[in-house]
Amino acid sequence: MPLSAGTRLAHDDVTVLLGEGGMGQVWQATDTQLNRAELAATLDDIATDALRAGAIIQRLRSLVRRLPAEYRPVDLNALADEAMSLVADDLRLKEINVRVDLAADLPRSSVTRCSSNRCC
Repeated sequence: MPLSAGTRLAHDDVTVLLGEGGMGQVWQATDTQLNRAELAATLDDIATDALRAGAIIQRLRSLVRRLPAEYRPVDLNALADEAMSLVADDLRLKEINVRVDLAADLPRSSVTRCSSNRCC
């Protein structure tokens, strides 16, 4: 089947001929079903989860080496917001609504980086 700009293949629109050679032609196409905003948000979530997983592994390694725990002051509201962001997709998929009511004047609390599951 010869291609040309404007040809539709499944859910892809062929847009530009990129090159030709002995093996045929190479075309650029646009996926018409791809939601780029959703994809970008998903990739951000994956990157955040990967960084968090790396921090957990570092903390586990330091526990194995018996390094002293590192305590840091933490904003409890920020910690609660982060916990909600971790479960937000699951809550949305299960159609669960959660109302978060945080006190503005909570004191900072000193915790180890992973004692709160906040490893980054």
